[in-house]
Amino acid sequence: MKKPILKSEKIVAKNGFIRVLSRDYEYNNKRLNYLISWKDIDNNRETDAVMILWLTKDKKVIYIREYFIWVGEFHIALPAWMIEFWDDEEKTVKKELKEEAWYETDKIIYLWEAVMHKYMYGKIKYFLALECEDTEEQELEDWEIIEVKLAEIKEFEEKIISWEVSCAHTITAFYRAKMKTENFKKFNFNI
Repeated sequence: MKKPILKSEKIVAKNGFIRVLSRDYEYNNKRLNYLISWKDIDNNRETDAVMILWLTKDKKVIYIREYFIWVGEFHIALPAWMIEFWDDEEKTVKKELKEEAWYETDKIIYLWEAVMHKYMYGKIKYFLALECEDTEEQELEDWEIIEVKLAEIKEFEEKIISWEVSCAHTITAFYRAKMKTENFKKFNFNI
């Protein structure tokens, strides 16, 4: 998968509270525009998110290689998404699984939750999704550049150990799943 080509970038709005950066890219003969915003003060709105480790029926890790627009690089990660106020955790987990990787399952295990960061309110809730089945094509947003990959559990762990996987939440999800399932051997469905 090739990297998008950055054509231009500029700050389009800035005040004492927020900055907005506009980036134009070329990717697969299309022009893409991203608006990236960040707050200059603490995030005072509580927002929870989900992070999911997915395993297929034959216990392969489903992961994504995604272009992180704000850092301009591809990263290996597990899907994560904010829980919208109209959704619950289970609906968000299932929606992300289908949208980003075109897999489905009803076998979901709650693993753990942690605070996001000292400057952000809300929690990340970690889940393990088992026996995920391939259904159809991805339902990506136009701005998402995501490649779905499969790896044996040991192979994925080697990617973590070698720092090929550098997302802290992905690493946390993997090791919490490994601990909770006694090295991916015992599973207790409780969502």
